[in-house]
Amino acid sequence: MTEIKGIDVSHYQNDRGPIDFAKVKDSGNKFVIVKATEGNEAGSRYLDPYFAQNVTAANASGLTTHAYHFFRGVSESDARAEAQWFLKNLQGVAVKGYLFVDVEYAKLTSDKGKLTSYVNKFLDELAKNGYTKHGIYSGKSFFENRLNEQDLRPGILKWIARYNDVLGRNADIWQHTSSAQVPGISGNVDVNIAYTDAILSTDDTSKNESKPAAAKPEPSKKSKPKSSESVLKKGDKGLAVLSMQKNLASVFFYPDKKASNHGCDSVYGPKTEDAVRRFQLTHGLTADGIFGPKTATALEKAIADLKKNPVVKKKASHPIHVVEKGDTLWDIAQHNHTTVQQLMNMNHLHNDTIYPGQKLKLK
Repeated sequence: MTEIKGIDVSHYQNDRGPIDFAKVKDSGNKFVIVKATEGNEAGSRYLDPYFAQNVTAANASGLTTHAYHFFRGVSESDARAEAQWFLKNLQGVAVKGYLFVDVEYAKLTSDKGKLTSYVNKFLDELAKNGYTKHGIYSGKSFFENRLNEQDLRPGILKWIARYNDVLGRNADIWQHTSSAQVPGISGNVDVNIAYTDAILSTDDTSKNESKPAAAKPEPSKKSKPKSSESVLKKGDKGLAVLSMQKNLASVFFYPDKKASNHGCDSVYGPKTEDAVRRFQLTHGLTADGIFGPKTATALEKAIADLKKNPVVKKKASHPIHVVEKGDTLWDIAQHNHTTVQQLMNMNHLHNDTIYPGQKLKLK
C-alpha cells in the first residue's frame, strides 16, 4: 500500500516561529493541509491570518497544498453560509489540491442524521461553485459515532485522526499524532500518512469553474509592507492591510488589543486608523492615520529595533478551558493542538473523566 507523508498546519505553528517549508519537504513530506477558516461570515467567522502565506510558501517549496475549514454549522443554511465564507477566502490563494471540512466540534448537534445533512450541504455548496475535490476530517470516535458515514457525499477523501499504533479502520489519510517534531517547524505539529495518490493531484482544484478566480497576489509584496508599496488608508481591505496590522501589533500598537487576534482582521477600520495615528505620533510623523511610505519605513525600523532589543515579558498564566456539557478531553486536545496525555499530566488527572464547570489548564 502506498504511504505518503504529510503535515497539517495552522497559526499555532506560525505563532512559534516562521515555517521553513523547504525543510519540511526535504524531510520526506509530500503534502500540507493548511487551515483557512472557521464559522461563517455573519457570525463566528475566523480567517487564519497565515493561511495565504502558508499556501504560497508551501507551493514554492514543491509541496502539494490543500485547505481545511473548521465546521460549526447548526443548520443547513448555516452550513451553506460557512461554505461561502470558506470560498470567499480561497479566492486569490493557489490551493492546489483538496478542500476539507473539519468536523470535530463537541457542540455540534448530536443528531447524526442532521449533522450528516449539514456536512453534505457544506460540500454541495463547494461543488455548486466549481470546487469538486472534497474531503472530511474527524477523530475516529467522532466520525463513527456522530455521523452517518454511508450517507456522506460520495467520492470524498476521509481524513481520520487517531493517536495510536493502528488506525483500526479504513481511511484515505491517517493523522496519527499531534506531537511530532518536523524539521522547519518550531514545536509540535500534526503528521499524517495518506494511502492514496489523489493527495498529490494538483489538477484545477484552486480554480472556481463557475467564475474566474481572483488574480494571484505576489507573495513578496503581501508578506511585509515596503516603503515602495501603495498607500493604505481607512476603508481598504485585504492581505496588505492584515500584514500591516500584524506588524503594528508586533511593536505593541494594537488595532484592538481586547479583540480576537488583537483586531488584526484585514479591514482598515477606525481602530486600525487610530493605531496608525498613535504609531505616527510616537515616531515623529504626521499623524494623519494613513499608512504611507514614511510610516511603512518607520514601522520596519521599529520592528528591527525590537528584534535587537526585545522586551522581556513576565511569564503569562496558563490559558484555561472551562468544561461544558458534551466536552471530552480528546475534543479539547484537538481544538488546542495538544494531546490527551499532556492535558492529563498538566491537570494531574488520573483518568480521562471530566465534568461541566471543571477548569483545565491548556499550556
